[in-house]
Amino acid sequence: MGATYKERFAALPAQDRRLLVAMSAAALGMLLIGIVGGLLTALARGGLLDILPNTGCRTPAIGCSRCTA
Repeated sequence: MGATYKERFAALPAQDRRLLVAMSAAALGMLLIGIVGGLLTALARGGLLDILPNTGCRTPAIGCSRCTA
């Protein structure tokens, strides 16, 4: 019961260790993607990153008041 995480991890079979490493890597990858996505969202909402097209409406036939057509 007094074993450290490193000792307990080393005592696992090789397949279990590979599975834990792969799942940990996937979780860290998803966390990184989420952080980058949140940062990009914050930059876009703050006006520091322009992601909207400058061409206006895509469907002027609907009658959008912002359209010049």
